[in-house]
This record gives sequence, structure tokens and C-alpha cells, in this order.
Amino acid sequence: MSIIVEGDSRSVIRKINNHEQDFSDISALTWSAKEITKEFQSCAFHFIGRSRNKTAHAMAQKGLGRGEDGYWVEDAPALVEAAAVEDCRLHEPP
Repeated sequence: MSIIVEGDSRSVIRKINNHEQDFSDISALTWSAKEITKEFQSCAFHFIGRSRNKTAHAMAQKGLGRGEDGYWVEDAPALVEAAAVEDCRLHEPP
């Protein structure tokens, strides 16, 4: 019942973690993110630089290359899976 959400937009993560009301253009997004936290015993939002999140970048590249909406049901494309393995290595303790 605990989750850590990582994002590569420092300003979005700051707005989500801010306890004051958000009046920005993305307030609907930050409000939704804050509502989701109520479903968990523990929920944290952390900034992570793009260089440390190769999986999200690979997914975005693959999705943009399709030119249409879509989703993966079970297996992600090989490029995305390889990026996820690399990301896991970066996060493993020594």
C-alpha cells in the first residue's frame, strides 16, 4: 500500500508536493495526483532526471513513432524492456 511516483518535471513534482492550493494551468493534474495519494498508506512524489529514467524516454519514443494511440497489454517492446533493465541497475544498491 506504499508507492513512490517519479517524474522528470521538477516544477510538476514541486506543485504536487506543495500543500498550498495550485492555481496554475496544470492544477487539474496536481489535484488528481494529490487525490490518488489518499488510496495509499504512503505515497511520495520524487523528481528524477531524464538521464536516470531511460524507460520513460524509451516508451515516449516508441509511442511517438507509432503516430496513433495504443497500449501494451503484456509485453513491452524490446527497446523499452532493455531500458527498464538498465534503470533497475541504476537504482540497485551496490
